[in-house]
Amino acid sequence: MREPAAVAQAIDYVRSLAARNVNPLAAIVGSRRAPPVFHQFPQPGINRVGEGLGYFYHSHDAPASPTREHGHFHLFGRARRRRGEDPVDSYVHLAGIGVDANGAPLRLFTTNLWVTAGRWRSAAFIRGELNRFAHRATRPDSGAERWIGLLLRLFPAEIRSVLRLRELKVAGWRREGVVQRRLADRRIHLLSAVPLALGEPAGSPRERAAS
Repeated sequence: MREPAAVAQAIDYVRSLAARNVNPLAAIVGSRRAPPVFHQFPQPGINRVGEGLGYFYHSHDAPASPTREHGHFHLFGRARRRRGEDPVDSYVHLAGIGVDANGAPLRLFTTNLWVTAGRWRSAAFIRGELNRFAHRATRPDSGAERWIGLLLRLFPAEIRSVLRLRELKVAGWRREGVVQRRLADRRIHLLSAVPLALGEPAGSPRERAAS
C-alpha cells in the first residue's frame, strides 16, 4: 500500500486547492488554468527547490496524446563532482513526471543524456536526490512545488522501477560497446518509463523499457 501519511497529505493539499478553485498544476504555474501547449514554465529558467534542486514544467500537444498527458515536470539535482571531473558546477536530470491538465500523474520517465545534457549519474545517486527533493518540497515552508514532492513520496516503487529499467538499458549498451553513441543518439528520447495512477497501490508497477 502507499504510505498513509503521504496519501493523507496529498488529499488534504488537493482539497485545500479545490476550495480556491485551483488544481495542482495551475497552482504550480501560478494560474487558474493549465499553461498553453508547447510552453515552458518558468520561461526561461528553472524553479529552485532548496540547495542544488530545481524543476521546470514543459507542456505539449495534449489532444495528440492518447494518455491525456498535458505536459511533464523535469526534475534536476546538482551533480556533485567526482575525482577527475572539472570543478564547474553542473547538474543531473533526475526524472520526468507526466501529468494531465489538472496535474494528476500519468507516467514517470528518464531521459536520454542528450535531451537535457548535464552529467550522467547512477541510479543510487538519483534515488538519493529524489528523496532529498521529496523531503524539501514537502516541508511546512514549501511552496507550489509541494505537489511534486507529494508525488515523489506516493510512488517509491515506481521510482525504483524506472531507475532499474534505465540501468538495464544502459548496461546492455555498455556490453555492446555503443553506450556513448546511444546516449547521444537524438532518435532516442527516453531510457525508461512506467505508468502512474493514484488509484493503484504500489508494489509491482507495470514496466516498459523506452526505446
